[in-house]
Amino acid sequence: MAVILITGASRGIGRATAELLAQQGHTVYGTSRDPDGVVIHNVRVIRLDVTSEGSALAAVQNVVGKSGRLDVLINNAGISQLGALEEISLIEAQTVFDTNVFGVMRMVKQALPIMRAQGDGKIINVSSIAGIIAVPFQGIYSASKYAIEGYTESLRHEVKHLGIDVSLIQPGDINTTIQDTVSAKIIDAYAKQRANFLATHAKSMKEAPSAEIVAKTIARVVKTRKPKLRYAVGKEAFLPTAKRFIPNSFGEMWIRRWFKLDQD
Repeated sequence: MAVILITGASRGIGRATAELLAQQGHTVYGTSRDPDGVVIHNVRVIRLDVTSEGSALAAVQNVVGKSGRLDVLINNAGISQLGALEEISLIEAQTVFDTNVFGVMRMVKQALPIMRAQGDGKIINVSSIAGIIAVPFQGIYSASKYAIEGYTESLRHEVKHLGIDVSLIQPGDINTTIQDTVSAKIIDAYAKQRANFLATHAKSMKEAPSAEIVAKTIARVVKTRKPKLRYAVGKEAFLPTAKRFIPNSFGEMWIRRWFKLDQD
């Protein structure tokens, strides 16, 4: 059984993953910025703010101090930002990147020395289908996940000879309570397209599978001796493969039709 640290475990994918891995007998540490009142059966909930380097260091030291090692790091914490790219301020964009990208980097930098000393370990980064197929009116979120895709692929090459496996989980729409913030600035030129996107997005999220489907995939990666780089999950799991074979013009047309961007 492994010692596992999961970021963003108070709800959604992180909570479902923590619960499942604990049920399977692993020693699981789930994190939250405000752990007071967060109770997950058989999961040790600890404080972590991934936007703070000191907090990242303290969380990893907490795990190693109590369990003597760290076998698996699951970087799940993430936020989203909705709105046209022209509407989103640089401060709003930086907030997303500070959690979704630099938060992952902070945790990896703290975990790697431990795993190198052990001679083994696994790092699992939760990306998104939106990290390979950009979503309109969710462009900053997509950009952050594109960054994680490249970062993780490079990391996998660099640490493979150290006995450390690195993988990406790419969920499509999942029925969770991810922190979706709508930009405070509104530009009328995007009003109709934004409204069509938001309506389609809300409907898709409501009808999407639950977080348990992602948790099961992550648990499989934890158990797998030689995990792959990428695991797509959910109703949209076919899209990464489809993107490799369909013309770009068809893919663009499909996105615009799906989100009703050309409807009045």
